Amino acid sequence: MADTNLLKITTIAIATEAAAVPTVNARELHAFLENGDAFANWVKDRIRQYDFVDGRDFTTFLENGKKGRPSTEYALTLDMAKELAMVERNEKGKQARLYFIECERRLKEQPAPDIAAVLNDPASLQNLLLFHVEKRIEAEKKVAELIPKAVALDRIAAAEGTLTLRDAAKVLGQKPKAFVATLLKERWIYRQNGSGRLIGYQDKVDRGLVDHRFHIYESEGADKASSQAVITAKGLAVLGEKLGAGEQLGFNLH
Repeated sequence: MADTNLLKITTIAIATEAAAVPTVNARELHAFLENGDAFANWVKDRIRQYDFVDGRDFTTFLENGKKGRPSTEYALTLDMAKELAMVERNEKGKQARLYFIECERRLKEQPAPDIAAVLNDPASLQNLLLFHVEKRIEAEKKVAELIPKAVALDRIAAAEGTLTLRDAAKVLGQKPKAFVATLLKERWIYRQNGSGRLIGYQDKVDRGLVDHRFHIYESEGADKASSQAVITAKGLAVLGEKLGAGEQLGFNLH
């Protein structure tokens, strides 16, 4: 029979408005399995490889680490924990899988909880409240992270094709001289010797951030070509996302 004290089982709600279910902490499972990969890489890789879904197979929450900095923790359903244990293909994985099977068997034998008793238990109510507060904070954080990208997309939607530096500055709400000065400083563009024309650095051209417009003009009876650096839609997206995040011009754009 499997040892019934290998890993702590905690009952929480995986999804908002969903019933609480037995879960195991992913970090504790990772340590028990003695997997050599860093925890963050291990859990993210497993989620991607086996198509686990947030809100169905697991949920995340923030918890203060040993150094006082918040860390992202994962609460796994027993089904997900069993699969993670199985794919380790070692003795520890086998032990963990048998343990989770035994936990499920014992949980099924327990009588249904008294809802009224749970609601009258201050500790249970406090844990439930803290869980929902953490999920609300996490959701608001994700929204805040998406806002800069949305702002950048709005700016790009208003622009078509490539933009002159003056027009790009206008779309981004910047003063043209300050905008050009920053692009010079951050090595997006440089002044061509002699002519003083603004030319894009080759690495920025290769990355699709900067391009050039060419035009032919007549001088002293001969046709001559002139080029001008312009900002592409991709370049505008990079600039727009930085500015949408509230950063001032002068950020590192290498």
